Amino acid sequence: MSYTEVYKTLPFDFLSDIVYQWERFAQQFEQLGTRVVIGRFGIILSNEGGALQTMKLPYEYYIGGKLGSGQQWYSWIHINDLIQAILFLINNESASGPFNLTAPIPERQNLFGYTLARAMHKPHETWVPSLAMRLILGQMSTVVLDTQKVLPNKIQALGFQFKYSNLKMALEDLISK
Repeated sequence: MSYTEVYKTLPFDFLSDIVYQWERFAQQFEQLGTRVVIGRFGIILSNEGGALQTMKLPYEYYIGGKLGSGQQWYSWIHINDLIQAILFLINNESASGPFNLTAPIPERQNLFGYTLARAMHKPHETWVPSLAMRLILGQMSTVVLDTQKVLPNKIQALGFQFKYSNLKMALEDLISK
């Protein structure tokens, strides 16, 4: 199932509860006549810290591979596309409400990891079972194991063009720097 901006956020786990509370708080400003634009961010890929640095770590030690089933969706976005999308939404007066700020082509975790390994010239051979991930990460394991296929339909309908819609291009750009 793919999630677009028409889906309302409801709290059912750690991450969705944060999103639900944040969006509910932000929507209060609409009553004051303020245009409210809510960004629902995917995994932000950047060399300035964050998820990519954490994802690269096991591959740097030659132990990167599949996490859990490997079938979970990773909805990601290159930092440059994220910045351009935010500027686009600020400057577009017709933009309001929630926007999924993710690349238009999400990837399954196993393929994401394989693509990252190729960009780093490292193997993608290990496997960490879901149970081990839940024991190690606790509640935070939901961020890695319980994911959603999120699509940026609304921002694309307004005419936004992604420079990095392809994961291979995005990772090669970031890894080469």
